This record gives sequence, C-alpha cells and structure tokens, in this order.
Amino acid sequence: MIRIRGAIGALVVGLVVLLSGPGAYAQSGGLEVTVLDQEGKPLIGATVIISHELSYVKTTGERTGPDGVANFPVLRPGQGYKIDVSYPGLSARSETGIRVPIGPPAKIQMQLISEVREELKIVATGDVIDLEDTTSSTRFSDDFIGDLPVAGRDYQNVLTIAPGVNDGDGDGNVTVHGSRERDFKASVGGISNVNPLTGQFLSNINPNSIEEMAVITSGAGVGYARAQGGFADIVQKQGSNDFEGVLDFFFQSGLLDGDGARSISNLPTEDFNWYQPSIQVSGPLVKDKLWYRMSHELRDITAP
Repeated sequence: MIRIRGAIGALVVGLVVLLSGPGAYAQSGGLEVTVLDQEGKPLIGATVIISHELSYVKTTGERTGPDGVANFPVLRPGQGYKIDVSYPGLSARSETGIRVPIGPPAKIQMQLISEVREELKIVATGDVIDLEDTTSSTRFSDDFIGDLPVAGRDYQNVLTIAPGVNDGDGDGNVTVHGSRERDFKASVGGISNVNPLTGQFLSNINPNSIEEMAVITSGAGVGYARAQGGFADIVQKQGSNDFEGVLDFFFQSGLLDGDGARSISNLPTEDFNWYQPSIQVSGPLVKDKLWYRMSHELRDITAP
C-alpha cells in the first residue's frame, strides 16, 4: 500500500514538472549582443553592460568572447532595456529602449568606431620675483599711450603717470621723489635726450613712434648713469613688411575761449594758436631683410 502511494506521488510530481517547465520557459527571453570593431570584425574583450529603466533586472556586465558575442540568456520580457558597450581606444556606445521578446534571445549588433579625443592643455606660470632686484619701474605700451587724453600728446605727460614722478610747473622737465629737474635722464633708442648745457630734456618726440616706454624711479642698474633722480627708456617702433602711414593734426586756438563769467568786456583778449601736425611712414626696403621708418612732427605755438 505504501509502495503504490509513493509511485502515484512520484507520477504526480513528474507531471507537474513536465507541464510547468515549458510554461516557465515560455515566459522568459534573452539578448545576444554582438560587438564589432570599425572594420566590421568581432571585437574580443569588449564590456557590455545591461540595465533596465525600471530596474527589472540588476545591472550586469559581460565581456565578449572570441566571436564578439555577450549573452544574457534569461531576462524578463518587456520594453525599457539599455545596453552600454565600451572598449579602450574606441568610442563608447549606448542603446536605449530595447525590447526583449518572449522566447529565444533577441540578437543585437553594435559597432564601435575610433575615439575622437580633443585635449586642451593650459599652462600658466607666475612671474618669478627676484629678491636681489630692487628696481622700481613702470612700463607703458604704445596702445596705452595712444589712448591717453593728454594735452599736446607729449611723452613728458605720460611720465607723470608713474608713481613718484611730478611736473609741477608743466614745462616737461619732471622730478622724481623730490629730486631736481636736471637729475632726470631720458633716452630714446639708447641715445640721451638730455640737453648737456641745462640738464633738461633736449627735444620732443612724435608719440606715434613710441612702442614702449619704461620709467625707472629707483634701483636703476649699472646700465643707467649720469642721473640721480630717475630714468626713462623710450623704445621706438621699427619698420615691417607692411606699409603703414599715420597722419595726425592737433590744433588749439584762443578763438575758442570766451570771457567766462566776467562782465568786463573792454579787456584785451589773449590770442594764441597751437598747430601740431605729425606724420609717420614705415615699410619694407627689402622684404624680410631691410625696413625703414620716418617720423616727423612740427610744432607751431604762439603763446599769449
């Protein structure tokens, strides 16, 4: 009796497994991902990661075999799967919204191409502070000088912008930190612009010809001499392969002056005229070898 009941129980269990097995298999699906390189050949060792937007499956990764295939044989059927494929040196690729059907694994083919990478290298270096250099100087470029609204456009007007430099009487002879006017030395292209008789400035300069001007107020090196107050080193522009011409004209006149708020009209008027034309021309004589530059300025000033 016991043997018959055991045989019947085993038969029932076998029938349940036989009936439920195909049904369970029929409710699953899978994916077979083939990864190819840019030449269309199977890519060995590529990383394939599968995930689901609703977390139906745990994020899983596989590497492709010799045939370039990564298998995910048992997956819940439905929409919303995502596949990420990557390989060193090749551009990564992703596919979203993949549908897994019921039944045999669905086959997906993905091809990777060479990675395009742009590198931007930024190098910044700070100015090195020389502890042994005690020079105090201020530099002015030609663009800075050209934009200054100074009367007459004299280089002496630019000098007073440097700290410690003053021109109290406005005659163009500056003082540095209270020194005498004759203690300041300016050089143009390495040539002194100091009157050897008076110790004051020798001549004016066409401001269009100035490329850079450095004002040294203290701690000048051994390359500077014959002054005790300060120095100005003026570097003039050089010619180039491009022809350039600059023409300026500055004009001032007493005709533009009124009598202000004075009610006395019988006083004599103070007439004066200031004409200041300048021209600069530069260009090549022999291209890449020899250039020329000509700068000239005329001052016709009638003081009251």
